[in-house]
Amino acid sequence: MQIPATPVGDQLRWVLSQLNGGADALTQTKVETHFAPVFLETFPPQGLIELFRQTSDQAGDISLTSFSRPLGPTEAIGLIIAQRPVGGTRRAAVYINVEDEVPYRITYLALSDAPGASARELATPGPYTGAFDVGDGRRLFLSCAGSGSPTVILEAGAGGGANAWTQVQPEIATFARVCSYDRANLPGGASDPAQKPRTAGDVVADLHAALAAAGVPGPLVLVGHSDGGLFVRLYASQYPDEVAGLVLVDAVSEDLEEAEAALLEELLTPDQLSQYQAELEQQALAPFVARVDDEQVDMAASSAEMRARSTDPLRPMPLFILTHGVPSPPAPGEPPSIARDKERIWQQLQAELALLVPNARHLIVRDSGHLIQQEQPEAVIDAMRQESSRG
Repeated sequence: MQIPATPVGDQLRWVLSQLNGGADALTQTKVETHFAPVFLETFPPQGLIELFRQTSDQAGDISLTSFSRPLGPTEAIGLIIAQRPVGGTRRAAVYINVEDEVPYRITYLALSDAPGASARELATPGPYTGAFDVGDGRRLFLSCAGSGSPTVILEAGAGGGANAWTQVQPEIATFARVCSYDRANLPGGASDPAQKPRTAGDVVADLHAALAAAGVPGPLVLVGHSDGGLFVRLYASQYPDEVAGLVLVDAVSEDLEEAEAALLEELLTPDQLSQYQAELEQQALAPFVARVDDEQVDMAASSAEMRARSTDPLRPMPLFILTHGVPSPPAPGEPPSIARDKERIWQQLQAELALLVPNARHLIVRDSGHLIQQEQPEAVIDAMRQESSRG
């Protein structure tokens, strides 16, 4: 496939040439020519050279087949096919960002699974399906199906879009109108990108504008998973007359980060806390380094936006809370005892969400982890059915 002659296109072409045998002649000087200092701070040249060579040996012949969306000047997701010597053919993707000025060196690079299907690929044709204007020359892609009132809006967690709801949306469409969508900056998503980082307020503004532009009928039952649970709560606070009910699927609380920080200060000495934080930071990139595989919603700022609405409480409405029953495993480098205490905090905050309105329902989904809509989709579908009838 022909790669356009753009800053990111040129660097992608060079990366693919290294993966297709060029890494044998790769030197530190060449690495420093193609990679920005911010990248090499966390990945020294010699380690990068070795990784290129190992990947080249394991991946075999690599062919670029397409891009997940039109190529931008500084970022791209190149879809590839690797003809591996062991394990046969594998489909994957190269995620790459470059500087926005000369010499356009690489700031982020990853070889991983291809993005999930976009809202456009999953869409059912209809009057409320398509790309709709949200201002600033951008469009958001909605995928709607079914009919009736109220309309169910599905809001995915971090990194998810319409593809997060494939096990529940078709069933919901048999008894209600239901819409899922791709947020701006979703890797491989069908919606136009926006400036990074973003906040929950930006997400809410985009969704509200898209629903208005599409003419999606209300009232709305908003369904939010994980981070998406905070987004739909903010939407309901800002537009209370549009929302007839909420379903929170293992939703993040705006108090989570502060509660976990307080827990660590209580359990660890200052030296232990510093070491613990350093170990976790080694597992992650610096915050908000430009990454094409991360939509980069600032959850600390988003939580502050939600807390700012505390003086304007949620009006009485049907509310259903679904909470995981299978604890998440400890994060890399995290002691199991801390993971258990974090789980206790999560469950406590879930119970507090159930106090947002009178007569809220709260169900612990015993056989599910965090991804309830994928692990136990019937629990989510049943909650939708109940809330749609009440809404």
